[in-house]
Amino acid sequence: MKFKMLSSAVLFLLLIGSSSGSILNCCHQGSKAGSRQTDGPHCLEKNIDYDKAGRIDKAMCKKVFMLCCQSSAMEQHCKVGVQSAINGLKCNSASGLGGDMRSTCCNCCKRGIGAADRGESCEREEKEMLCDDSFRVCCVNAKMTLTTTTAPNTTRELNCTNFGCEQLCSESNGDVACSCNSGYRLNEDGKSCKDIDECQEGIATCDAENLCENKLGSYICVKKAAEIKRCSKEGYIRDSDGKCVDEDECATGTATCRSGQYCINTDGNYACFRSCPYGYRAVGRTCQDIDECLTTNPCQRRYKCVNTRGYFKCVLASCPRGYQLKNERCEDIDECALGTHKCGRRYTCKNTIGFYKCELSSCVRGFTLVDGKCRDINECNTNPSICGQGRCYNSYGGYTCNCYRGYRFNAKASKCEDIDECKRSPGICESDCLNVPGSYKCLCPKGYETIGNNCVDIDECSSSRNICPTGHECVNEYGSFACINNTCPSKYYIMRSPYECKLFCPGRQGDCSEMVINSIKWTATKFKKIVLPRNFLFTYTLRVSSYLNVQLDFKLVSGNEGNQFYLQRRKKNIVNIMNIKTIRGPARFTLRLDADILYNGKVTSKFVYFNYISVSKYSY
Repeated sequence: MKFKMLSSAVLFLLLIGSSSGSILNCCHQGSKAGSRQTDGPHCLEKNIDYDKAGRIDKAMCKKVFMLCCQSSAMEQHCKVGVQSAINGLKCNSASGLGGDMRSTCCNCCKRGIGAADRGESCEREEKEMLCDDSFRVCCVNAKMTLTTTTAPNTTRELNCTNFGCEQLCSESNGDVACSCNSGYRLNEDGKSCKDIDECQEGIATCDAENLCENKLGSYICVKKAAEIKRCSKEGYIRDSDGKCVDEDECATGTATCRSGQYCINTDGNYACFRSCPYGYRAVGRTCQDIDECLTTNPCQRRYKCVNTRGYFKCVLASCPRGYQLKNERCEDIDECALGTHKCGRRYTCKNTIGFYKCELSSCVRGFTLVDGKCRDINECNTNPSICGQGRCYNSYGGYTCNCYRGYRFNAKASKCEDIDECKRSPGICESDCLNVPGSYKCLCPKGYETIGNNCVDIDECSSSRNICPTGHECVNEYGSFACINNTCPSKYYIMRSPYECKLFCPGRQGDCSEMVINSIKWTATKFKKIVLPRNFLFTYTLRVSSYLNVQLDFKLVSGNEGNQFYLQRRKKNIVNIMNIKTIRGPARFTLRLDADILYNGKVTSKFVYFNYISVSKYSY
């Protein structure tokens, strides 16, 4: 079918003949783009190739392109509308440029077909040129279909159209053969068909409880006791299950089409045509529907073809990713609700049309969520005391603590904690250790001063004057001191030193002449906590002229009540005093050693020596 129209683009071309070659090229591009307008917008400036247009003003070329594109688009939409009318489809407009012409031409074509059916003239002036063409073409074609054909030429070549098969016809290598529908048998003339009585010939499969009832082209089984009722709707018969279904009058032979006409079954009826309409093909004297779905693939991607009487329809068969087919429509799949998303930990699934998105919902330690992103937390600023006793340094996703001296980093608490030096290093102090924040203290007992980690004895005798009463000498001990009475026993003794009283008796006359103690001396020795045997050793030498014929006698007079000391005679005038047992402090001893000079068995002189021994409680 060919449509012609005088478009505004053509009028425009007639007005500018001087540059017709370039103008025609612009118009050609527009017509080509407009011919594709039915499957999307193509009348766009981006589809203009200005290089091919030659030396022409771009604005002029664009106007020509648009006019010719619009004209071509309207013509294409008109053709689609005419085809819809011929196929008996509903007249609908299309979106885009020229889309209204689809509905206009469809309605004009339908009016033309109606005029032909009523026997009216096909020459009618319509408002629009394309509508006028649509009306005339459809009206003429419809009248040609209804007009009686001329008598066949006896010399023409045989085919299914003129062979005269009653039901089915097939052609193969120039030969024509007739056949019958199911339930019919070919007569002897090789063209007509007669019904097979399945009940009479015994080929029906009804059981004993049912009766066989022959039908044209088939049979039904009905219960013996049941009353057979006819279908109340005209053009319907009962099937083998007793249900009312449409009777195919063309197949059963009950149709009463005139000679030369073709039969088409309809719902509850049939129709007779001079020729098979669009969407059907002649098979014998019937028009059988063409299954367009088998011969072509008219549907777009994701659609399946479903055959209909005289036409077909495209039914949605699959959906793109993210959609599911439901009631012949693609509906969005909510992957978040179904749990089919692949959002990881710390992300929340948000459904979108056709897909989903994963939105960050939480961050790992050291980060905070800001505007959908994880930002580093500066722990040093947000919590200045986070390290405790240390300096904080921020790092990406965390922080580090540079602990002060005496502190160490606790990984579990993530802060600096005090080091208990007393527990970590037992014996760090000579005495008791006291842990303090960031350090420790060594606590020494009374009588000691702390120097570093050690306890040093305080010499109270040197540091404190007049610490002892008159007549006493201060003697330092480990951790303490003692005041020793150094007063001479009588007026006849003089103190030669703080450690000795010497008898003073000039001429050995008077009361002093009777005194035998010639001198009294003393010494002091101090020890730390433990004194092992022989660690205390005191040697005393009594100086006596060897020319004198005297005897010497040494003895421990007091202080050795526990027998911890031993008096050893080394020579006639020399003795040692030593401890023979282990002594543990605190302990004090005052050993009195008497050295006697005897003449003829009588003590003539006595020398007294006091040993003051102190053993400390401590080992320092």
